[in-house]
Amino acid sequence: FSIWSPVLIFSPFMVDATVTLALRVYRGERVWEAHKGHYYQRLAHAGWTHRTVVLWAYGLMAACSASVVLGESLRGRFQGVIVTIWIVLYTVLLLAIPRLEARQRSSSPP
Repeated sequence: FSIWSPVLIFSPFMVDATVTLALRVYRGERVWEAHKGHYYQRLAHAGWTHRTVVLWAYGLMAACSASVVLGESLRGRFQGVIVTIWIVLYTVLLLAIPRLEARQRSSSPP
């Protein structure tokens, strides 16, 4: 397997941790203190059940794994295309979570 294979397989966790840490540093938060800013925590806070969050994480990992198998069989430039597709998908997912949170806040009683 190529070096990008394990990175892509574990990317759901790596993307969550990296983006969360980067946002906390950007906001000037104390990164060594406990927080509830990870995207999986935010989904739960937005009303998703633990089961739903876990099943989505499993689904992401399965899709990433399938992408690795496909990419390894295709080789060459197609691997770059697969990684690019995942970058776009993660961007869309990460931008959708604040919208889910806003929807939850607007539908919750004051």
